[in-house]
Amino acid sequence: MLIINGVGATTHMELNIIFRKAYKELEARGLQVAVSRIQEILTVQEQAGFQMIMAILDEDHIDYLKNKRADAPYWTTIGK
Repeated sequence: MLIINGVGATTHMELNIIFRKAYKELEARGLQVAVSRIQEILTVQEQAGFQMIMAILDEDHIDYLKNKRADAPYWTTIGK
């Protein structure tokens, strides 16, 4: 799983550039990104920068993150 969280003032274009670089680096190391997200999930008063969250998931976690319904305020189902 790869999540890039903007903290307020970083543009979506910059977040996408960061994501692309991280994604390519993981691929080069033989890792597959099964679940990803680029979003402002948690911001900090319009600060510049980002948070990068990575995790190794088993098949059950991948299924939950991609296919199960979620309606939390800042987290909705990724795959739907």
